[in-house]
Amino acid sequence: MNIPQNPAEEILKDSFNTGISILDFLHGGLPIFESLTTAVKLIHNIPNQVFMYKFCKFIVALNSNHDVERFKEKYKKKYIDKKDQLNDDLKWIIICLDSINEEDKAYYIGHLFYNFIVDKIDWNTFKEFSIAVDRLLSSDLETLLTLDIKPQEVDFTNLETLYKNARDDTDFKGPVETHSFATIDKYLYLRLLSAGFVNIENEVLTLQLMPKKLNTRFDRRFRLFLECIR
Repeated sequence: MNIPQNPAEEILKDSFNTGISILDFLHGGLPIFESLTTAVKLIHNIPNQVFMYKFCKFIVALNSNHDVERFKEKYKKKYIDKKDQLNDDLKWIIICLDSINEEDKAYYIGHLFYNFIVDKIDWNTFKEFSIAVDRLLSSDLETLLTLDIKPQEVDFTNLETLYKNARDDTDFKGPVETHSFATIDKYLYLRLLSAGFVNIENEVLTLQLMPKKLNTRFDRRFRLFLECIR
């Protein structure tokens, strides 16, 4: 994504009339700045320019491929007469954005926040998914959004049943369920493991013995994550 030379000023100007701006974002849509010019001057005075790049990418995501008017309406409704809650939530978001180690991750967190506001996910899920974004690389997130995820049947016959079948010459079966699978690089698998999106499988207990590519099972929570960062 191309960022203008002065992203804070440009994004404020571009979104002031039609999209979501910082004026809408703060205090439930009740401007705390006297004017757009005041807001721009304030941003120019913020010493941490890196943070402002992150925050502006967060704002860009709210305006990207989303129903802006729906966001504004739901945002105001969610925080009306809840100024303390709003301040606490914004504080958490600011801390989160300030801590991420790649600017582009703020864009994905912006998409997550949109989905929180429109009630697709709750606040705890928003926080969990935002932390997961930070534990992955930006390139990981791009890869995950293009994964070829396919359904595949999984036989959950346990070891005890398999042992009894071998001993007694029987053919008892456990439940067979359909799950979503995709083939990913082993290092991406390990980062997804740290983010809580995959389980430890038998073939990956030892790093040295892990294959370079793994056919990995993804649950409904992971698919929700992908839907919310698009």
